[in-house]
Amino acid sequence: MICTNLETYRKVLTLQDSRKDGLVDWSIFFDQSHSYKLQYTLQIVQAVIDEGELLQTRANTLNADNFPTNRLRIKKEEKKEATIQANDDRELRK
Repeated sequence: MICTNLETYRKVLTLQDSRKDGLVDWSIFFDQSHSYKLQYTLQIVQAVIDEGELLQTRANTLNADNFPTNRLRIKKEEKKEATIQANDDRELRK
């Protein structure tokens, strides 16, 4: 993400300069008359989207691991990995 000051970041996140009569005016938010401001805005929005997707992926993974069938699958995978590791260790000792 392009480095920007915290004030600009806050204004974008709160839609501070884009409200008109309590509603967001997206033509103001994505102001095309100022190319640098538009690029900052787009970068900040993209960073927020990326962070949200990452958090959602982590939440889905954590939730999936809590289902009994998935815990059983994970235990089987851990047991299989331990068996493979033990076999590898035996082969190295020969």
